[in-house]
Amino acid sequence: GPGVGKTLLCSLVATQVINNWKGDPEGARCPIKFETGPRLVQRIRATFNLPDDDRHHEREEDVYRELRGVKLLILDDVGKEQPRSYRFTQELYWYIVDERVKAELPVVLNSRLPLLGQGSLEDLMGKDTVDRLYGMCRGKSISLKGESYRRLKKIP
Repeated sequence: GPGVGKTLLCSLVATQVINNWKGDPEGARCPIKFETGPRLVQRIRATFNLPDDDRHHEREEDVYRELRGVKLLILDDVGKEQPRSYRFTQELYWYIVDERVKAELPVVLNSRLPLLGQGSLEDLMGKDTVDRLYGMCRGKSISLKGESYRRLKKIP
């Protein structure tokens, strides 16, 4: 559920990677991309129907290139995007996960959705994508349960 520490845990993973990063001989920036599911969908949708001569806005291929090439991709709050079409999100996530599997690059993902069943990551991302993710993590996942820390601490 909300407020159990999913984003915090992903942030700690990113912090650990940053703190241990020795730099890149090619002068590249830090090798992490932290993206939310809703923002990812919004970025892709914003590329639709752009005029061919538009050089000021990000193109769909630019988004995919960034996500498939970064050393560590962290996808936060996957499932909050409330898709208009599962077909769209299934194709989106399939492409990203498949490219990262082929490149042997990791994905850290968090979601309030269950892995399987109605209203699950499998619905949102597709059976094949979830199967790839399962293979990437060798069937291991972390489940965080409990009350929202915001409610426990009465944070507005």
